[in-house]
Amino acid sequence: MPLTNPASLSSNNLANDLTFQTRVKLRLAAACQNIYSNNGSNVAPDAVLFYTRRRAFAVQVLMTLNGGAPNYAMNFAYMVTNDATVLSDATAGLTVDVTAANAAAAGNAVTDIHLDNAIASQINSFLQAV
Repeated sequence: MPLTNPASLSSNNLANDLTFQTRVKLRLAAACQNIYSNNGSNVAPDAVLFYTRRRAFAVQVLMTLNGGAPNYAMNFAYMVTNDATVLSDATAGLTVDVTAANAAAAGNAVTDIHLDNAIASQINSFLQAV
């Protein structure tokens, strides 16, 4: 049976769940740590600026994960819930609505790899702000 509510409502309920936000925060921290550990020394000279900006953004995110503005964990929670694979995991293949009551369980159904991929695909969209 397909979702009875719009997928955007399931995405919103999932993004607002504190358990899911904590998972996003942990996976975001790991992604930022990986970005920071790559100093760009193994890339073409024209890509060094890009890696420098990514590293600066990673530090900015890590410095605000436990409070502060902007709230990157919340921003990423909203962004990744719009990823097709994340939403599919959370809604059992778009067959179960995510509600406030089942959001924690739905968030736990999202695989780490799908969450990691969704985060990785969004990171560069923030680089203009750095």
